[in-house]
Amino acid sequence: MASTSSGLVSRDEEGSILEVIYQHLCGRRLGNHLGKTSLSRPDQNSNSDLPVISKPVQNGSDALDRSATEADVKTGEKMAQHRLAVSSCISKDCVQSASRIFESVNKEVNPCEDFYEFACGGWIKSHPVPETQSSWDQFWSLREALLLDLREVRVPGYKFRSPGLDPYASRFSVRQWLCNEAKLSLMRTNEELLEKRSSVSGSRNLRLTVGGVCRVEGLRNISYLWRKGVVMLYAQLTSGRELLEEPGSEDEINPVKQARALYRTCLDQDKLEVLGVEPMMEVMKRLKVSPGPPRARKPSEDKFDWVYTAGRAQRVLGLNMLFGFWVSQDIRNTSRNLMVVDQISPGISERYLLDTERFHTELTEYRRYIEDMVRVFEAHLVQKQHPTDDHEEDNEEEHDINKLSLAFLHGRVERAGESVAEQFTDDILEFSTKLAAIMTSAEDRRDPKNLFHEMTLAQLQELTDVPDAGANVKMNWTWYLDNVLKDTNVTLDLEKDIVVVMEMNYLQKLANLITKTDPVVLERYVWWSVFSTLAPLTLQEFRDLAFRFSKQVFGLTQKTPRWKGCTGNVNSNFGMAVSYLYVQKHFNNQSRVKALEMVNDIRSAFTEIVTELQWMDEETKQRTLDKAHAMRPFIGFPGWLLTPGELEKYYKGASQLFESYLQLSQASVKKTLEDIRRSPDYNRSLNYGAIGAIMGHELTHGFDDQGRRYDKEGNLKQWWTEKTLVEYEQRVQCIVQQYSHYHVTQLGDNFTVNGINTQGENIADNGGLREALRAYRKFQARQNETEDKILPGLAEYSPDQLFFLGFTHMWCGNSTKGALKSRVVDGVHSPNRYRVIGTLSNSEEFSEAWHCPKGSPMNPEKKCILW
Repeated sequence: MASTSSGLVSRDEEGSILEVIYQHLCGRRLGNHLGKTSLSRPDQNSNSDLPVISKPVQNGSDALDRSATEADVKTGEKMAQHRLAVSSCISKDCVQSASRIFESVNKEVNPCEDFYEFACGGWIKSHPVPETQSSWDQFWSLREALLLDLREVRVPGYKFRSPGLDPYASRFSVRQWLCNEAKLSLMRTNEELLEKRSSVSGSRNLRLTVGGVCRVEGLRNISYLWRKGVVMLYAQLTSGRELLEEPGSEDEINPVKQARALYRTCLDQDKLEVLGVEPMMEVMKRLKVSPGPPRARKPSEDKFDWVYTAGRAQRVLGLNMLFGFWVSQDIRNTSRNLMVVDQISPGISERYLLDTERFHTELTEYRRYIEDMVRVFEAHLVQKQHPTDDHEEDNEEEHDINKLSLAFLHGRVERAGESVAEQFTDDILEFSTKLAAIMTSAEDRRDPKNLFHEMTLAQLQELTDVPDAGANVKMNWTWYLDNVLKDTNVTLDLEKDIVVVMEMNYLQKLANLITKTDPVVLERYVWWSVFSTLAPLTLQEFRDLAFRFSKQVFGLTQKTPRWKGCTGNVNSNFGMAVSYLYVQKHFNNQSRVKALEMVNDIRSAFTEIVTELQWMDEETKQRTLDKAHAMRPFIGFPGWLLTPGELEKYYKGASQLFESYLQLSQASVKKTLEDIRRSPDYNRSLNYGAIGAIMGHELTHGFDDQGRRYDKEGNLKQWWTEKTLVEYEQRVQCIVQQYSHYHVTQLGDNFTVNGINTQGENIADNGGLREALRAYRKFQARQNETEDKILPGLAEYSPDQLFFLGFTHMWCGNSTKGALKSRVVDGVHSPNRYRVIGTLSNSEEFSEAWHCPKGSPMNPEKKCILW
């Protein structure tokens, strides 16, 4: 059996070789999975040039059956014409690509009825959600595999032995590593992480300014992510364990040493337990919050200064409470940065708080979480009674704390029938609900120009002043900013410095709410905001309670292994240092060249699509093309990453996990605050990599319902003609209505996709697919090929069919009911199933490739096409 040096063999040799390879890689016979017809040779009485085609339609209507039968004949005739001239590829990558398609496809489903189930049904069945996750998809699978120390894996006699791996990883991740396409790491970038986790130190509240920058609510974002055709370097979130557990060398740069030190410290749970809550208590003292759950203050005691605590919490922890404050590019003039103030979610989704009947389970568990966190903390306070003789005031204060702790443990009450924890929780939830009620809904926040109210600091103070408000409840912006900017080189002029207020009504209502709120309730809310942020960094008991909440609400059944949590912690705080290690060890510049080629093809495809649009006038077309050509492609990693001395400017070391968290947060906050006086530095903010539909998706974001409002410089302005805007809005509404009609059947009749909140992502998905397909055509033309090399065992699928299978396979996934509900309620992305069905049902090319009759579910009469 001869083979060429290129790894190609003739059609006659394909079946037997594939069978052997697949048995070695995946541990079972290929025929058992595909069925005999997929690899069987033609019947002697049939035309020997025609392949045997497995009929993909089962239990469909007569019309669909007839259509599919005719399609089979046409497909067979077409393939017969080129099969003898085109050899099959059995290289490692080709076999792995074929194997993942084999395992994903469910041939019992008619692709014209439900293409997601057809393309992903097998994958979904064989990849249940791991016990430590609430969702699982291709991107999580890849992340898991790369997080593992793959060098520990031994494959003697093709039997997997991985003593250091947890059972799930051993069954799925390693097997996928061997059986699936290894290049998935370059070809499939995790879009959820792309759009939600660009912050070096892990800020939780991210907003997108498409066409400008990706900005994070809070001041912990060092790296800005340009949405101008750029995606993150996924590598910094992967391969962490292997890199961090290496012993390192003496001559390593400090940030790398510090990253490994933080990882080892994080793993040292015994030391964390010994330290207990003391590090947290020290921080709370610095923030001037009560060491224990606040109680009503006596008239003789000082009033609680919530403005001071809010300002210091922002400075020390990067923590927003009551309102959000950060520094970002001016969306109307991207050459400068401005301070921004906005509303902020009160700890849990505002939709949960305002719809108690629909989200009864979630609220019940959140109440239980708050109560038990307070109970555990009070218990530790009692255990840590250490009277001192230094100051009589200290003794009195500690005596009060101890009395409160003992009263709590013995069930003494401040209000009849309630324990301290219950009363505390009542206050937190009641105040949180009031905050949720004054917030503007996400659906009403999609137009950026409605979120841009520029004013001086003096005008902001006037906006939030409440008549007769006491000094202890007034929103004193001078005092707040003094505490935020302490130890920075920034001074402010109330009459000249500008702040952007995104929600004026919220701030006015917040000022009134604070004035009317019982002081102890306000203090308890602020206390809980600080405590709930810091407590999980200390004792295992607190982390256990957080896991229990996630288990009940999101369906997790097993805790995440400690090493994974620590890897994530280090990636959040030392992401660039881990990226530095990864680039030095693994980055292949050839991949960079190929990715750049694809970016250029995508841009070219978008240019052609815009040129062909009938609904856009010539003036707007030219401006749109100017913006598209102004988008700069950045592939791989920023050049400064390997420049000596640059990483050292980012990080400072610390010996303890808790202190590391504080130092890194403060360094990040200080850096971002000083950006008030500095022009944005784009080079430091760019991480890249991804191809195809995702590249097109990201480019199209610059022209979705929000991105189209920004010009080629990223400035917010009206640069389209009115005539074009009317045509555009009609087509956007088509997409909004289409997705709004998708019922999420797993959740029951009460849940549908939110077509308004997801419209930006849906527009990008649809446009990205069209651009990717056209770019693929360009690649074919450049290579002077109309057909790809045949993947082994997939000869029944045309190249176009494989293109759409590849697009869909990217979104194969499973999730718990709780995680799915959270995504539907608050997410800006449609659930994966509807991302696929919605996008493909709008594609004429898809229907042609799969021969779907008009009026079938995947080929509706009405299609929504924008880009």
